Amino acid sequence: MDTETVVAVSLLVVFPVTVGLIAFFLARRKQKLDLAAFAARQPARPERAVPAGQQRPPSTVEELGPVVQRYVTDNNRRAVTGLAAFAGGVIVLAFAIPVAIAMIDSAAASNPCGGIVIGAGGGAFGGGIVLGMMSWLRRGETFDVHERGLVHSYAGRSRLFGWSQFADVKPTPFKEGWFARVLGREGHTRFLTGDGRKVVVTGFTPGVEFLVHAVERAVFHGETPGAPSVPCTICGGTGRYGDGGPCDVCGGTGRSTRSGRDVVG
Repeated sequence: MDTETVVAVSLLVVFPVTVGLIAFFLARRKQKLDLAAFAARQPARPERAVPAGQQRPPSTVEELGPVVQRYVTDNNRRAVTGLAAFAGGVIVLAFAIPVAIAMIDSAAASNPCGGIVIGAGGGAFGGGIVLGMMSWLRRGETFDVHERGLVHSYAGRSRLFGWSQFADVKPTPFKEGWFARVLGREGHTRFLTGDGRKVVVTGFTPGVEFLVHAVERAVFHGETPGAPSVPCTICGGTGRYGDGGPCDVCGGTGRSTRSGRDVVG
């Protein structure tokens, strides 16, 4: 194998991997900076209304009280997004790989564009597989907000959490734009429990902003979902919350949002 072939193969294999790793670490760094800026803009959280671990985990749904709100994940949208990404990745790779191989012995072998295209196609291909797997593993996903806790259900199983079991709520800053909405990133949030478990909700669940707010108010402020309205702390108290959101002025998140909630009862 001559030197030019070695260089061409390196560009086709090493270059897209390197670019992908650099992009990954830059994205993670930007996410941390965004989270820090997001946290700095939020009002200081009070001490937990109920210290974590004082209440035993619920064993039945009845212990959590009646359902106040139900949020149903749009799993069809997640599956269609995954299928589109997978198909797009296959098309790009099917076109780019033969072209890149044909360019190995040509003068254009050192052009990095082939590696970039292959990397983009591979990213779409892998992302489509992940979304497709999630749409199957999390089929029938719902989040039921009860008076005394949360029930996360999917694929015929349910996980029950009392409010005192949650130790923290870690939201990704709600990202604007069609690309974030397509990927389900605009409301990605993790509810962390004291024993290391987590509940993940994404933008594929309509009304995710209100779900996150209801959990935060219950965990950190001791407010029972479904209780009478309380002054809104996001828009300066000019609006009012009912059952955890939305505020009748700012929409519950400080910006214009679409509801998408299913209020039970």
